[in-house]
Amino acid sequence: MAVEPSLELNSAARIISQTPSFHHITPILQQLHWLPINFRINFKILLHTFKAIHNLAPPYLSDLLHTATSTHSLRSSSSIHLTVPSARLTTMGSRAFSRSAPKLWNSLPSDI
Repeated sequence: MAVEPSLELNSAARIISQTPSFHHITPILQQLHWLPINFRINFKILLHTFKAIHNLAPPYLSDLLHTATSTHSLRSSSSIHLTVPSARLTTMGSRAFSRSAPKLWNSLPSDI
């Protein structure tokens, strides 16, 4: 039986900070600047996407991303919009970097 990832994160934070189990863990996680697992995954994907767009990542990552080109002049044309390729496999295809990175990138607010 696998342990829930958030419990592992909480346990690691308690060990590092030497916090007793009866204290709340949220302030400790904030003090350590630790994000929950799903947010850390999204952060890493977006960080690699930013690096790939600005040619700071290896070519094999940059080659997986394609910027969307618009034929119309839009206010949002100053922001970078990525094309999201279709996935052949519904289970694993949507988890691929080439698909998840553009979806996350395009979901960011335009002012960032």
